[in-house]
Amino acid sequence: IEPFTVGGWARGPEVRFFGLTSPLDPDDFNISLIRELPLECMKGEGTRLGGAVACRTAPDDVLNALFTAAYAGGVNGRAQGGAYARLHAWNSLYALLGLAADVPFHEAAGRS
Repeated sequence: IEPFTVGGWARGPEVRFFGLTSPLDPDDFNISLIRELPLECMKGEGTRLGGAVACRTAPDDVLNALFTAAYAGGVNGRAQGGAYARLHAWNSLYALLGLAADVPFHEAAGRS
């Protein structure tokens, strides 16, 4: 996933995968669950040092947010041109969804 380090997105990138012993009901995926995960980026959450939000969204909304961040300067600390912003956004979306590079773009955006 491309690191977001500008504009208050994060102090540093942190990506981890967690295996669950059973399927998770969508209603159980919330900030309470995230607070229980051993994530360095969550230290200080709920204090004056930090805050976090969990929300449901769709891949195309995530892609739009990733593109906007890259275009405005979220990736590698500098704004990217349209083509590079799209490249960083798609690379990040594929990484978040665990998709292989040969999955067509329209299928990736349609995944839930």
